[in-house]
Amino acid sequence: SDVCSSDLLTEDVFTNDELIVADDPDHFQDLIHAFTINPDLRKEHIDKCHETVMNNHTYEHRAKQILDKL
Repeated sequence: SDVCSSDLLTEDVFTNDELIVADDPDHFQDLIHAFTINPDLRKEHIDKCHETVMNNHTYEHRAKQILDKL
């Protein structure tokens, strides 16, 4: 399996509408524009993703997962 598959990088890490995916190049440009001109939207998204990572995806979490499997 491909280590960079979208499933590995998305569903296993980010949930709750945290992942932003463009449907096509025009949608991509719209998303870039929205996040560029709206710092509050950008900050909200950054904070939500940071919280997910800190609550679920630190080295401590990974070490616990490994130890739980031993």
